[in-house]
Amino acid sequence: MTSSLASSVSDLLSPVLADEGIELVDVEYQVDTQTLKLLIHKPGGISIEDCQQVSRIANPILDVHDMILGTYNLEVASPGLNRPLITEADFRRNLGRKVQIEVSTTTENCSQFNGTLNQVSDGKILLTLLFWKDGSNCNFRYCSSPNPTDVVKFWMEGGVHTMNNDLVMTIRQIMDQTELPQTIFIEAIEAALYSAAKRRYGSTRGVSIKIDPELENIRCFVPKKVVEIMHHFATEIPIEEALKVKPDAQLDEVIEVEIDPSEFGRIEAQTARQILVQKIKEAEREQIYQEYKEQEGEIITGYFQRTERGNLILDLERTEGLLPYSEVPRPHDYRRGDALKCLIVEVNVDQKGPQIILSRTHNGLIARLFEIEVPEVYDGLVRIMAIARDPGDRAKVAVIATDESIDAVGTCVGVKGSRVQTVVRELEGEKIDLLPWNQDPALFIANALQPADVVRVNVNDEYTSAEVIVPDDQLSLAIGRRGQNARLAAKLTGWKIDIRSESETDTQFKEEIAGELFKPVKTDSSSSADESDPDETTDLSHPAGLDLTELEGVGTKTAELLRDSGFSTVESIAQATLEELSSLPGIGSKTAEKIHHAASKILSG
Repeated sequence: MTSSLASSVSDLLSPVLADEGIELVDVEYQVDTQTLKLLIHKPGGISIEDCQQVSRIANPILDVHDMILGTYNLEVASPGLNRPLITEADFRRNLGRKVQIEVSTTTENCSQFNGTLNQVSDGKILLTLLFWKDGSNCNFRYCSSPNPTDVVKFWMEGGVHTMNNDLVMTIRQIMDQTELPQTIFIEAIEAALYSAAKRRYGSTRGVSIKIDPELENIRCFVPKKVVEIMHHFATEIPIEEALKVKPDAQLDEVIEVEIDPSEFGRIEAQTARQILVQKIKEAEREQIYQEYKEQEGEIITGYFQRTERGNLILDLERTEGLLPYSEVPRPHDYRRGDALKCLIVEVNVDQKGPQIILSRTHNGLIARLFEIEVPEVYDGLVRIMAIARDPGDRAKVAVIATDESIDAVGTCVGVKGSRVQTVVRELEGEKIDLLPWNQDPALFIANALQPADVVRVNVNDEYTSAEVIVPDDQLSLAIGRRGQNARLAAKLTGWKIDIRSESETDTQFKEEIAGELFKPVKTDSSSSADESDPDETTDLSHPAGLDLTELEGVGTKTAELLRDSGFSTVESIAQATLEELSSLPGIGSKTAEKIHHAASKILSG
């Protein structure tokens, strides 16, 4: 897969870059880091500007052909910086330059040499070793599958100078693509070089890294032992060279020697580069996490990219967001690039980096959309007190104005519905009922059941429940299709709502009255007539002595309500007007008429 991808990318970009005088030497794709690396060359050497130019050319071409699924990192570098010389063209291209070789057998206990590439002919490479005092030449033969006496690999002396350049070039490329502070890059380079030193020397003891703030100069100092004849380039220094560093240097003394980072060797250079990229990616992930964590509960616009396991993946520019299937209001048919406004509900971190969880079903999405469309909501002049949704179908929003001169509902609706319709369009046609919020539960419940008319609301604070009486012709409207209106009203108010029609309520009253009308008066059977005082005996045959529940249309609760309202006798009820009785909570005009008629009938005798 990776080899075919590299081949396809090479075939695609090689002719384009050739027109710019740049040779595409190799293409590498690292699956674990999702990194596509282009190795380029041109006469006179590759500069940072050349790498940036290739990046600008390659990016749009790769995006159009969409060869790599998901996001990936594009890196451009020179093959001479961290890649072995393999082909004869590689060797000829680097004639006269310093190189480093690895051999499978040791010479004077040394398996790595630095030298100058002098000649290439008939598959032989002539190398002059730097530390031979007589300056004699040594011929090495190179082949792709070396036997034990062959040279293993040739490298550009990416030992001394090139690793430094490679790190700086990598840093500059990443700096162009991120907004990380300069200190992050300096810390990343230090960590990378210390790691390379530890791999090279087994410890970072005595190693010193100095980096200037502009990243123009990276200096590395390591401890080396002064010797007469150097056998180990990494840990020893000849006395002649030591005296140039420290005039009073003595044999067997360990002195601090400045080296180019490339002296760490190829493996160390690769390790350093990997750590460098890793540290910067970690810093970038942390920055992205903090940036989006601060936006939890806010709206963000994402662009649909693809579907993974039913979930939608949105491009948020700096990273990707996850819109779970459960947070999508209805079956969708989005196309790649479609813009979707979502609410950031949660930001987490896992091994792959920040995970931004989005939602289009959350109540907060409606609240934030109204903040965007209605300045009075954003400024706090109109407050959204409660929201209930059937996402994708219908929503109820309760609002109140902090200034009595402002019509909260009208403000949110806008001229000819312009403001609310903008929100409806963003929610893909979800209908929105705007209604006034009220502190009185009965009034709030009545408002929440709009567009149905409500006759009265009987609330039970103890059980947070309410009985709502509506006209017969409004019952279906109050309940709604599949109970939606009643369900949303209950979610909006937080009350359990029982909706009844007027006729159903009247029937209930009649049944209650029929069971309780003119109950026989219970007397104490243990009391004898002889023991009772005739003057203290209540005459139950007189209207004033009747219990109110004896009246037609009066049950226990109604009797209690009448007594609490000052109508404790049949006479007081008969003398009351119908308006006074019907104004009592829970007593309608029909019930008031029945009670008044029953009381008057008893008094008339």
